[in-house]
Parts: sequence; structure tokens; C-alpha cells
Amino acid sequence: MSKVIAIVNFKGGVGKSTIANLLDLPNKLILNLDLAQDAKSINTSQTENFYQLKEEFGIESLEEAIEGAFEAGIENIVLDTPGSLDEFMEILDKVDYFIVPFATGERSIDATLNTIEIINSLLNEMSENRKDKWIVILNKYVLEDQIKDLDILYEKAKNILGNRLVGKTKLKISQVIPRIEKDKISPKELIKISPIAYGTFNKRLREMNEDIKKLIVD
Repeated sequence: MSKVIAIVNFKGGVGKSTIANLLDLPNKLILNLDLAQDAKSINTSQTENFYQLKEEFGIESLEEAIEGAFEAGIENIVLDTPGSLDEFMEILDKVDYFIVPFATGERSIDATLNTIEIINSLLNEMSENRKDKWIVILNKYVLEDQIKDLDILYEKAKNILGNRLVGKTKLKISQVIPRIEKDKISPKELIKISPIAYGTFNKRLREMNEDIKKLIVD
């Protein structure tokens, strides 16, 4: 079953594009909505820039782009969103899953909760029969005791979203990520450079993806 998955957080620097790239979902297409960023420059996954589609192929709306992707056989459309709602407000109620990466610290938690509150409030106004589900990811944490921030955010987000918040996961920081972004290689290609670096990072990544695959179901 085809799904629209939006990676959201109005706070910058939490790794939305990185998470979009590293999600291990079948037949995935990343649709970049950030005018300030060419996601093709950092993503090794198949990526389309929505604004380039508009200019080069006359795609009239984001909804049309999504319908076109499904028509072409894409199963999972991952929206790499900017720091505001402007670029994807029109299809907000068509998102099946919101994945919310955040970093450690009180300010990051507060900003992330603000993102969740705004989107949740708008969806309440837009639709009586909401289908959206939410997942939060603690991204770029360093120390094991920082995992408590994931529990703090999860409990506060649960008060806002109720049973729409279906799970949580985490991805520990790794210098592998800037390396694969800089060289524009996939994590698997890293094995040619350093089997140890690949194996260590892949274990962390696999654990995150296993958690998400249990939550994103047909």
C-alpha cells in the first residue's frame, strides 16, 4: 500500500534530510520541498526536487506530484520538509506518517513540541477522519544518559497526539554520516573504505530502521 511519510520539525539542524535518506523503506522516493537546499547533493537515495519538477515539467501542485509518483509505481514517498508549513500545507491531511527527528536538550524538545502542536491543531481543523500516525526519533545523541530526552519528549507528545503517536526510536551520532554525505555514497559503499566503520554504523542504523518498520505498516 502506497504511503506518504513527512519528515518534520520546524527546528533546523535536527537531521531531517539525513533521516529521509537513511530510512530503509521499499521502493522509496524522497521529494525535497526545501527551496534553500538541493537534497540531491546529500542524498544517495532517489530524490526529486519539487520546485525543479514545477519548472522543468510543469507539475502544478504537490498533490499532483504525489499522485504522479504513485502512478509511476512508487510505494513510499518521503517528504523532506523545510522549516515551515508553507510548502506542504496543501497536502498536510494526506500524510500517513509524520516522522519527527529531534536533538537532545530542553530547547530542542520545546521546539519539537511546538512543531507537533501546530501540525496537530491544523489537522484537527482540516479533517474529522484523520489517518495520520506519528513517530519520534532522538537523532545525533552522544551519551546513553541522553536517551532520557526521548522519553521526556515522547510523554509530552503523547499528551498532544494521544494514540496517533505510535512509537519512538533513536540514532546515535556517527562521523560516518558526514562522510557519506560528503562523498555521496551509500552506507553499504562505506564497507570498501572501512569495514569496521561500516559495521558499527550499520548496527545503529539497522536498529532504528527495524523499529520504524514495525510501526509503518500497511
